[in-house]
Amino acid sequence: NRGEHLRAHIGKGRVGVGDEREACVAAHPFGVEAVAHTEDVAELAASSPDFRFELQEGNLLIMPPADVEHNGIVARLLVWLSVNGFARRVFADTGIAAGPRTGRVPDLVVLYEEPSGGAGQIWLEPGRVLLAVEVVSGSSTGVDRDLKPREYAKAGIVNFWRVEREDGRVTVEMFNLVDGKYQAC
Repeated sequence: NRGEHLRAHIGKGRVGVGDEREACVAAHPFGVEAVAHTEDVAELAASSPDFRFELQEGNLLIMPPADVEHNGIVARLLVWLSVNGFARRVFADTGIAAGPRTGRVPDLVVLYEEPSGGAGQIWLEPGRVLLAVEVVSGSSTGVDRDLKPREYAKAGIVNFWRVEREDGRVTVEMFNLVDGKYQAC
């Protein structure tokens, strides 16, 4: 199956992490378009729990761990959202299927309602997501500031927060979806 095919590429060194926080890594060695799908990544993630994966237009992305400051911000936001009414609907590192060949893992998501079941579920349908939150990382600023918000908007996620960090200061920028694009609140 396709998940075994992706694992075989990892084993042969065709998949790896470059210098960037995110690396597009599933390109075929002969320049053929990658064919990974969200279900492939779900299978791969189940067999490789030490890694975080995203999928961008069929290209597998292997995500290294975030830095301590990033994780601290995510933890504080998770607690704040939890004590302010979203306790059973806020999750860290939960996948969103933005299409059959695109799956992202925002730092936080808030769902419209509590999930039912879900054991083993990796990708949520974007229609279930009320809010996606991304903490901008130095090595992936373009992806965090531009690409991911465009993908979330295209998927119809109505609220997006981008967390900027600069010189020890943290700023949460809030956006609402208006006519298919995010506008600052």
